[in-house]
Amino acid sequence: MGSFPETTAPFQRIHADFIGPLPETSRGNKHIATFVCSFSKFMIAEPSVDQTAETLCNIFTDRVISRFGTPKLLITDQGRNFMSKKVRRPARQNKLHPSDKHQLPSRSQWSS
Repeated sequence: MGSFPETTAPFQRIHADFIGPLPETSRGNKHIATFVCSFSKFMIAEPSVDQTAETLCNIFTDRVISRFGTPKLLITDQGRNFMSKKVRRPARQNKLHPSDKHQLPSRSQWSS
């Protein structure tokens, strides 16, 4: 496991993952999408029905980008949902290469 650049402000680097499957709730949720700010340790945990790339993009846009702006770096475990075309397309448009250290595209490209 590599080291990451030091952060000097909130939401420069976000660590993201899914938890689950868990027992299904009355609303049909079986997973939790988690996002942690490496600077402040502020955590966002959002229940979700699944852990597809589309769900990931929606939650990330609604719960992270719309509140705090686009982070400079998104750290993931390279799970299938994080590495899917839906997530990789905006990265390619910004000439970014998928790895365990993803620099993120602009906010408008996440919702396309």
